[in-house]
Amino acid sequence: MSATAADALLAQLPILLVVAPLLGAALCLLVRDARLAWGLAVAVSAAALVFSATLFARTGGGLVLEYAVGGWQPPWGIAYKVAPVNALLALVLGAVFLAGVVYAGRSFRRELRGRRLQPVYSALLICQSGFFGVAMTDDLFNIFVFLEMASIAGYALVASARTPRALTAAYRYLLMGSTGAALFLLGIGYLYLVTGTLNLSDMAPRLQPALGSPAVVAALGFIGAGLLLKAALFPLHLWLPNAYGYAPSAIAAVLAGTSTKVALYILIRLLFGVFDAASFAAALPDVMMVLAPAAIVAGSGLAIFQRQVKRMMAYSSVAQIGYIALGVALVTQAGLTAGLVHLFNHAIIKVSLFMALGCVVYRAGDCRLSDLAGLSSRMPWTAAAIVAGAVSLVGLPLTSGFVSKWYLVSAVLEANLWLPAFVILAGSLMSAAYGWRLVEAAYFRGGESAGGAGGVSGAGGGSGEGGQSPVGGEGGAAAEDNGGGNGKSAEAPPVMLLTTWALIALNFFVGVNPSWLTSACRGIAATLLG
Repeated sequence: MSATAADALLAQLPILLVVAPLLGAALCLLVRDARLAWGLAVAVSAAALVFSATLFARTGGGLVLEYAVGGWQPPWGIAYKVAPVNALLALVLGAVFLAGVVYAGRSFRRELRGRRLQPVYSALLICQSGFFGVAMTDDLFNIFVFLEMASIAGYALVASARTPRALTAAYRYLLMGSTGAALFLLGIGYLYLVTGTLNLSDMAPRLQPALGSPAVVAALGFIGAGLLLKAALFPLHLWLPNAYGYAPSAIAAVLAGTSTKVALYILIRLLFGVFDAASFAAALPDVMMVLAPAAIVAGSGLAIFQRQVKRMMAYSSVAQIGYIALGVALVTQAGLTAGLVHLFNHAIIKVSLFMALGCVVYRAGDCRLSDLAGLSSRMPWTAAAIVAGAVSLVGLPLTSGFVSKWYLVSAVLEANLWLPAFVILAGSLMSAAYGWRLVEAAYFRGGESAGGAGGVSGAGGGSGEGGQSPVGGEGGAAAEDNGGGNGKSAEAPPVMLLTTWALIALNFFVGVNPSWLTSACRGIAATLLG
């Protein structure tokens, strides 16, 4: 391919990232075979990852790509603009969605047994298209539209389990997500009233003379409240534990790696790219500086007492969101670098953990601590994956979690903030506490055979907290193709296990060789603060 042709293709990548998943979503509804729909979703997601990785590589030197939709130049037309911060989010989205769709093929066939899967794959691709649209567009109203497109698909995906708890969780997610959207839209309206434009690059200079006006103060308040609700920053997190805990495992993994990260990305982009975060918008980082440590302590503390392990990981996500928010709230290059690094790393860690737990659900029918008993003998690779994710949440060396916490602790100490440094340490110790509960169950408790466990969990529908089986009461269905109920090793299908371990490997790769990520995040932070 000639250099001219390559440049022409590169110029189309921002729009292709949005259009390709949307077309794939339509095609998934037209095919009759669920496996064909899965293959189509995998192909589209693989192409999206290639596109996003290309953009990340090309923007690494500070290159900014622009695309005018329909040839209409901004501010009159809708523009897509890809800077390093956009490309970083796109890379996270591409990796998470490809892993999630590949994993979903076998996971859906078990957890959504007997249901038509084509609409679920279609909704996954719509969610993917919406989040990519948020990353690519330079138009504030388009950000709102794409975010809601992805959110509505997310509500449907959580409800796709069709269990009473999943439907209730989806309804709560819908109510709180819609409230956040309404607040966000109201803030957008105030900004348009003041500036007369929705193009972010055009809005920033127009807003400077009006900073401090009542309309701009109101806009910042509404936008901050709406996005922090969608990001599930404590105490606005009430939709998250049940949404992650009772959604199908593949859906929980994808949402854990994307939904809150996208909301935080929007907040970062607006705080540092439109509002003056160092002066006028300092009130919002001050609020985040209070809420973030509370999120770390409350999320980690609540995780310790959970018996349903997916809910445990959901509360852990509340704490991890606090770490990202804490870095952003410092409004320093070191803090913002740490926040961006953890935005990437937490996506990898938590997606791999939810996938490992999904492997347990595939065999046992549920994922309570009791279902993990004896897991090291029945599913040794799955047990090892859970341990690998847990030690990364703690922040042990050679893991990506260690890199995140090292940069975050360095940032708060550089700012002479000793209390947040203590909170980070306390959060790590609490992560070790609930992580140890998983290790203890998997390696130091005896358990039933794979087949027996599956039969009990499926037939009973669950008892105790979160006991309802996500498989939907299939009885002994969890014993199917599991190598029998004789207690021998009965891992989940290879495609599920390999996808999980691919992310675990990426986790350790970042832990051993973090320079490519930290350098990129440092450059992004310098640009945003400049």
